[in-house]
Amino acid sequence: MQILSKPIVLHPRELKDPKKYKLCEECDGIGWIADDEYTHIEHCRKCCGTGIIKICQYCGKETSFCDCEESKNERYHNHIHCDDHYYKTATIHSSDSEFAKNMPMFYSPYYPYNDGFFIEWEDLFDWYYNGLYDNLSVEKEKPEYVFATIPIQTYMDANDILDRISEDFSTCEDVEIKDHISTKTFNRLKYAMEDLRNEINNSCVYYEQDVNHIIRIPWGNNK
Repeated sequence: MQILSKPIVLHPRELKDPKKYKLCEECDGIGWIADDEYTHIEHCRKCCGTGIIKICQYCGKETSFCDCEESKNERYHNHIHCDDHYYKTATIHSSDSEFAKNMPMFYSPYYPYNDGFFIEWEDLFDWYYNGLYDNLSVEKEKPEYVFATIPIQTYMDANDILDRISEDFSTCEDVEIKDHISTKTFNRLKYAMEDLRNEINNSCVYYEQDVNHIIRIPWGNNK
């Protein structure tokens, strides 16, 4: 990428835990992909611009919700031991509350599809009653609640770009690229990033578990 004919070099992200994450092979861990003619760049859709892919620490599969036996055992163990904690600290909502009705996505550590995220209650019921959770006892292991979610939109503005470049000067102390470019150059970069954001139309959104809010499952007639 160049601004005023000056190259801006983006380097791969640094992996904090190689057992749980790896650099995205699609963008080489940078988070951005250039077109074939290198006329523009856009967020990597495989990693949503993060440059990092989550992997299973047990089998190495590219997923944040692995179905290998070790991962399922870990989720089950963590889930049944954290119930009391979340009931004491999180806000509990009923399924017919406005909060729950306006929730676009739910999360359950039990749900074995789509990394544990689902939209409709029927999806959860279908999985449960079809016996898709490793033959666990239906009555004993029926989950009581699911987590709310938080939408996360990945986007880098001019400041983010310059901060990433500053991080690359790791051998220098207190290097701030912002202090070494003119306001005119900064505004060029700012407007370029705004144009890019408008082009992708905020399409790269993902959801994260919200441990501060839990929602009771409306088993009702589905008991």
